[in-house]
Amino acid sequence: MQTTETVTVAAIGHKGDGVAETPTGRVFVPGSLPGETVTIARDGERGRIISIEAPSADRIAAACRHVGTCGGCSLQHMAPAAYLAFKRQSVIDAFADRGIEVSVAETVPVEAHSRRRAVIAVQRQEGRLVVGFRERLSHTVAPAEGCLVVTPAIAAAMPKLAELCDLLTFGKRARSAPCSTPRPDSIWPLPKPNCPTSAGRRRSSGRCGSASPGWRSAAS
Repeated sequence: MQTTETVTVAAIGHKGDGVAETPTGRVFVPGSLPGETVTIARDGERGRIISIEAPSADRIAAACRHVGTCGGCSLQHMAPAAYLAFKRQSVIDAFADRGIEVSVAETVPVEAHSRRRAVIAVQRQEGRLVVGFRERLSHTVAPAEGCLVVTPAIAAAMPKLAELCDLLTFGKRARSAPCSTPRPDSIWPLPKPNCPTSAGRRRSSGRCGSASPGWRSAAS
């Protein structure tokens, strides 16, 4: 049963969700930042933001148009300096949890469009193939055209992968497989033999790589 509550976010969890402590227990709020007061629709330990009552000074506009549907990049709404500090503190805390005190260097940022490997998911939805990444906590695939994380070669290949996968028999279940760009100007879908094909198309498709890049969130 959902309830509506107003909570104050105390920290960011290791998966990038805001964490608020309440009289009835901890609640995880995706899309929130430490120090923010937010009104949420709560269902157990999960909360969905209805409105932000007091935004953090570290809140910025997310650059990607797929934020909110794509399951990756959970902290695009966090200012770069705060994000890098969070990543560094996560390492410090991981050691501290095991009683180890270490000196951790400053986080080294990476540029956009620099990830050379991804696992792209493919799913047939309403008669068309959708190529992208899975939605948050879901098996549904969200389109990811113009992804800011992967290399331009992978981003440009996503629409073409839909054409390739149309040779295969895809049901509603999402399928995925790795893609890699060993060079900036190339893309290699890693082959997976014995792809499920319809009898009429098996000859033309042969052994074909399934088109689906696997990946981790930029906040992971």
